[in-house]
Amino acid sequence: MRAAGRIVINPPTADIERRSAGVDDLDPFRSAGRGRHEFVDEGSRRGSDGYWRDCHCHECGKDDEPESKPAHTASWRIQKRYADPATGARFTKERRSSCSALAFGAGDNGTVSLLEDRVCRRNLRGYGIIIKAAAQRSRSFKAKGDDDMHSKVVIIGSGPAGLTAALYAARANLEPLVIRGLQPGGLIATTSEVENYPGFVEGVGGFELADNMEKQAARFGARYMDAIVERVDLSQRPFRIFPDNGEEVTADALIIATGASPRKLGVPGEERLANRGVSYCATCDGFFFRGKKVVVVGGGNSALDEGLFLTRYVSELKIVHRRDALRADPILQERAFSNPKISFVWNSVVEEILGDDKVTGVRVRNLKTGEVSIIETDGVFPYIGHIPNTSLFKGQLELDENGYIVADHRTRTGIPGVFAAGDVVDHIYRQAITAAGEGCKAAMEATWFLSEQEHAAKKSAELAAAPA
Repeated sequence: MRAAGRIVINPPTADIERRSAGVDDLDPFRSAGRGRHEFVDEGSRRGSDGYWRDCHCHECGKDDEPESKPAHTASWRIQKRYADPATGARFTKERRSSCSALAFGAGDNGTVSLLEDRVCRRNLRGYGIIIKAAAQRSRSFKAKGDDDMHSKVVIIGSGPAGLTAALYAARANLEPLVIRGLQPGGLIATTSEVENYPGFVEGVGGFELADNMEKQAARFGARYMDAIVERVDLSQRPFRIFPDNGEEVTADALIIATGASPRKLGVPGEERLANRGVSYCATCDGFFFRGKKVVVVGGGNSALDEGLFLTRYVSELKIVHRRDALRADPILQERAFSNPKISFVWNSVVEEILGDDKVTGVRVRNLKTGEVSIIETDGVFPYIGHIPNTSLFKGQLELDENGYIVADHRTRTGIPGVFAAGDVVDHIYRQAITAAGEGCKAAMEATWFLSEQEHAAKKSAELAAAPA
């Protein structure tokens, strides 16, 4: 029933969740590109459930009210008030343009459909608007309200690992259910340009790559749920998954592809100035730093890739790295060294982010000389590694000392029927292509596992039916 590229939302309005990056520390995906702009409580159109009924993405137009009908029959625009992460100033973001990207239309059963637009969807993600959508259930799902929503394969996470697993499981006629989480497309969707994924001679936008992977899997029958998994029960099969939409999902096989989130600096001022100049997503927030000075912390591929992207906007960019040499790919190093806007602060670490209502500078200590200095800056973008999103599975699956799920070379965890793929297990390569390969392996393993279980059940039934 659910077409690719369409989210179906129950009337009368879309539930758009209000989040503040500065206070929501429970959101492991926040630093990956969602929920980073403070939503300002001004106006009277916030419902008793805490959700706004008017919202805005910067590709959409002025503040228009949705029609108060059981199902909206006309397109409408939504608006949101933000706090600028660079200055802390409150503002209402508007841009007069076509709002076809947020077209709502009545469905056959009175539901409301939000048509996904590639550019607008990216901006919605970048500006932290979380759409809680109840998808129309396909044949293997009962109607909402029934206590049994079962799927042969459930995939938690929708990055390259999760979406590749969805593709292979769907082609095996398993009709997998993908629970997207807060970051549809994974971290790759927040990357401006991907140049090392095979098949794209001129490179491809990270969002476009993730979007195409999702649509490809949907073509073969993969289904998607826009929800966040709050807890799981892996003590017995079928496994039980509890999303934040109040429903319970059961699965014969589970593929975990929850990925990893950017690691924070853990220095004074970082949390306080989040949303006030501290950002973990250059693609999402670079626009706000036009003509300003920024500091990027790190020396790997992410630091240089995002730093190079920021040079489209900023006037000056300093990269602070704790070593005297970069770890990034040579091609990225060459581009960074040749960019006139980029300079380097070697053998140094950031000890404090300075500022009252917004970032004004960073306190830096040289690890060799011990000298402490202050760099004036309007923004700080840390790229110092990642933390696996595995807190959901503590006490149920074996984790290593860094929190990564322990799985064998066939993606199998210590619980039969539970598989793990992508950055949730990989602390070495952490590439989109390796994550996709892991997703492929996990789906094939899940297919074989289910076939073996079905065969064993059939044999047991035959033995039970045989005459004594």
